[in-house]
Amino acid sequence: LSGESYGEDDPNPWRDEIVRTIFGDVGAIRRDFSCAIERKILLHGRLYVTDRFICFYSNLFGFEKKIKIPYSYITCITKEYTAVFIPNAIAIITARKEYIFRSFWDRDECYEVLRSMHDVYRGVVEQGAHIEEGEDAAPESPEDAARYAAAADEPERAPVELDDGAADEFA
Repeated sequence: LSGESYGEDDPNPWRDEIVRTIFGDVGAIRRDFSCAIERKILLHGRLYVTDRFICFYSNLFGFEKKIKIPYSYITCITKEYTAVFIPNAIAIITARKEYIFRSFWDRDECYEVLRSMHDVYRGVVEQGAHIEEGEDAAPESPEDAARYAAAADEPERAPVELDDGAADEFA
């Protein structure tokens, strides 16, 4: 099972609407992956990689877990191991918390997508600094320009975990 790309030829266009219903406006969904978040027990769900956030959703026997992490709060993304030698986990580290996502079928692919999107965000921040200094910097395409503008305009927000149907707002 691999992640899914979204676009005009998306075989599941309803997923974008479902993710928007769960998390609000998170930008365009780039990929999604089946995985589990490490808690007292592993909560299986889906990790959605969007233009502005990394989102995780699980609904296991009525226990709902929502996690929404803005790229601006991510300090590090690393590949991890389960049981010391099984390469199927990723850690997303923020200043406040470490999120361990496990049970990926395609950890390396997910890792590359996460790093790529985080690098795009960091590029927007650095590009904004260069523009303020008067240097010339332009996005490569109109789609990139829109994505960069949306990411750059995104206010700084902390990651949020929402349990059991809590309102989807940042703390």
